[in-house]
Amino acid sequence: MKITELVVFQTRLLLMRPLMLKGQRITHRECLLLRLRDDHGNTAWGEVSPLPGFSTEHISDVTEQIHSVRRFLMQRETLPEQLEKLDGGFDILFHGMTLAPSVRFGIETAILQLLASQRRMPFRKLLSTEPRDTVAVNGLLSGTETEIMDKTQHLLAAGYRTFKLKVGQRPLPEDVTIIRWLRETVGTKGAIRLDANRNWDMRQAIEFADAIRDVHISYIEEPVRNYLEILQLLNNDYPLPLALDESLAVLKPEVFPSLPGVHAVVIKPTLHGFERSMRFARAANNKGMAAIISSAFESNVGLAYLAELAACVNLYPGGSRVACGLGTADWFAENVQQLALPVHQGAIILPQEPITQHSAVIESLTEPVHG
Repeated sequence: MKITELVVFQTRLLLMRPLMLKGQRITHRECLLLRLRDDHGNTAWGEVSPLPGFSTEHISDVTEQIHSVRRFLMQRETLPEQLEKLDGGFDILFHGMTLAPSVRFGIETAILQLLASQRRMPFRKLLSTEPRDTVAVNGLLSGTETEIMDKTQHLLAAGYRTFKLKVGQRPLPEDVTIIRWLRETVGTKGAIRLDANRNWDMRQAIEFADAIRDVHISYIEEPVRNYLEILQLLNNDYPLPLALDESLAVLKPEVFPSLPGVHAVVIKPTLHGFERSMRFARAANNKGMAAIISSAFESNVGLAYLAELAACVNLYPGGSRVACGLGTADWFAENVQQLALPVHQGAIILPQEPITQHSAVIESLTEPVHG
């Protein structure tokens, strides 16, 4: 396969309400959408959307990187075989190039979509011989106590059974009260995940655990300041099951550690790249941990690829019930609607055909940058 075109479009999508990320107030999502074409006439789209406060790169930093990738791909007559294995092929392809994770995510998914289109198969079946056709989603809970209660009731009525609550942003007794209310409301069959976003020191994390140790939760993400403090909690028999998210920045999938007490890893491919995210997921599954594919508030272009990836991980017995963190579409007041993913009873229903992306609709929302 030869890439014959790479065009970049820029868009700015309005959010339904402000998003607070590491002290930044975000009202719009800045996105670069990549349109690739190959010598067979196939078209695919990718998304490059660094997440403020989490990505090390800014959207203004990546345009030159995309220029470099464009020049590099245009000069190649073919691409390497078996890139879809996601076992290092893209590392070899882009060896010597310094590319931000969000750029890798956008380019890698678009190239893989071209391969899927050539073979006339759904994206996920390019990656796995036994992917799922539906992916459970956790409902995201944040905001005031009243907003959380209202959202919980709405999600329960819509068939959601896994709920993720942001903690550490309000006084600890208020978090404890909400968690106890949530457990009572969703019942024993509802799964509760907590995310502290590294808001606590060791003392606060231990105090919190003591306050809810009788409330069953699936896990709490990143309760302390850094990975070394996570290890201290584990060494001291922390009573709550843990999950890693930001800590993946200092870990490598090739030498992923065994961490009794860590039940899951939360993987945001925009922060790691698509190929590296699959390698993290495989490494976690091999250690008996769940791999939670999660959104970094991408548009529906990126979200569609995340859902396809989520369908290909956690394929051990019972893995089909692992909910992913892709319930972010309702944060957007505007999006690429033709790419909307239908959700029924708390699960995304994936298409049976190759991802259909209508260029005219995407381009009507965007402004060409180069190509």
